[in-house]
Amino acid sequence: MSTRLSSRYILLSVTLVLTACGNGSGSSSQATPSTSDTINGIQVPPDPGAAANATIVGVDVNANGLRDEVERSIATKYGSSANQYQAAVVSAKAYQTLLITDQTNINAVNDALQASSKAAGCSMQKLSNDAATASHIASEAYLLTYNTPERIGKRKAVVSASSPMSGNADSSVDLCQ
Repeated sequence: MSTRLSSRYILLSVTLVLTACGNGSGSSSQATPSTSDTINGIQVPPDPGAAANATIVGVDVNANGLRDEVERSIATKYGSSANQYQAAVVSAKAYQTLLITDQTNINAVNDALQASSKAAGCSMQKLSNDAATASHIASEAYLLTYNTPERIGKRKAVVSASSPMSGNADSSVDLCQ
């Protein structure tokens, strides 16, 4: 009976230790990466590290349409200016859309390209029609988004699959929506 009682204490002790260390599943609150960081007052996902370039679409843990390393870079560079930050985010999201677009679906391709055009207009709105700044921010977002040969190739494949777009943009439409 004494052996049985001490076995229960050992089992209880091991259970408590495993529970305190993440319930034995191999994870604990200390080992889990933070769910977010703050850069220039902006909540951003954790740095994805090498996983950022493991696939064409990259890592987007908060599922906001913006790759995590791109989101962090934009917050670092433009986080101190709300309008510049928003312009960069809109541009990068539009560029990222091309990476997830099925180039065999012409409607999806045209929608993605139209989103890119709309993003350019939104950037101009956000930046009070400052074309030089909008162009600079869009160029930086472009370089952050298409930063591997595979991503550049995917962008080219989507763009080359497009058909001529019809109609002109309605200038009364809020391009940032």
